[in-house]
Amino acid sequence: MRRAPGVAAAAMLAAACGGGTPHDSVLAPGEYGGDHVSFQVSASAARLEFDCAHGEIASVIPLDSEGRFSVDGTFTQERGGPATTLPEDVRPARYTGSSEGRIVTFTIRLSDGQTVGAFTVERGSPPRIVRCLLVGP
Repeated sequence: MRRAPGVAAAAMLAAACGGGTPHDSVLAPGEYGGDHVSFQVSASAARLEFDCAHGEIASVIPLDSEGRFSVDGTFTQERGGPATTLPEDVRPARYTGSSEGRIVTFTIRLSDGQTVGAFTVERGSPPRIVRCLLVGP
């Protein structure tokens, strides 16, 4: 049986917009926000902003058949206060989590085994971030 070209195009468009199968092959691009985190996913990478840190994933985020992912990236702790000439503390990290519809939950574990935290974000929701402030006099 042959499908009409419009039906095939509509099916591809629905899958690309998140209306396709429950778990596409990669995390859908977009802006995701949650408490203390902004997660910006593009077609080729992802950038995360936290209250006093940021992270990067230099690849797409593949999802398995149950919507889970585990990808390498970096995590950089930021410092409050005036600008400094000290080098950034960029550390290898593993981002592990799952996607269910518009909701993504994930945990960040540094290469030394330390867990940074667990986060939940929603695609299309604004992030709620409190930037690092200078502590002390």
